Amino acid sequence: KSFFPKPLPSGIITVPCCRKCNGDFGKIDEYVRNIIISLDVTENHPAIKSDLGEKRNRAFQQKYGKLKLHKLVNNSTIVDKITPGGIFLGKASAFYMDTKEFDRFIERTTRALIHYELSMGFFECTITWGKANSFNEAIPPDSPLRLIKPITCVIGDNIFRYDGFTYPGSLTSLWLLTFYDGITFTVSVVEKASSSLG
Repeated sequence: KSFFPKPLPSGIITVPCCRKCNGDFGKIDEYVRNIIISLDVTENHPAIKSDLGEKRNRAFQQKYGKLKLHKLVNNSTIVDKITPGGIFLGKASAFYMDTKEFDRFIERTTRALIHYELSMGFFECTITWGKANSFNEAIPPDSPLRLIKPITCVIGDNIFRYDGFTYPGSLTSLWLLTFYDGITFTVSVVEKASSSLG
């Protein structure tokens, strides 16, 4: 819910979750959302400009808000900004996303989609993820994945979109999670083979 402005759009996905996990993950959701909506590729999305940017700013003004802001600033660095063609555009701030918060957020989101779309509960697997700047960067036009019809859903005004590429007879899959029409995470789910003693 923290990723959407009010009124909430229809079609928000909900899955079973215990109270403790739901409460613990709420703080991670807010932290991840604050980074994602502060990126130059997302900050001009209408939902951020009209509501979510202000929601982030209010969070920094509440009790413990300075600690939240301090954590966000400490998670940033200055980098060279270079176009895909190699043109240097100067310096810019960037956020580290290779963190335990992003790991937990992306794993939980992907597992929720698998539960919702494939009716699968928890199963042993390896989940790895990375960042892409676009769908075409994540799945190039010549990729064999283009031959698989994806599971696709858009929620809200391009606030959240997911594309799932599943393999018949297997829980191994690839998911693209796109937020605010600006940043895409590629998530690889590899089912762990069950071992049996003979």
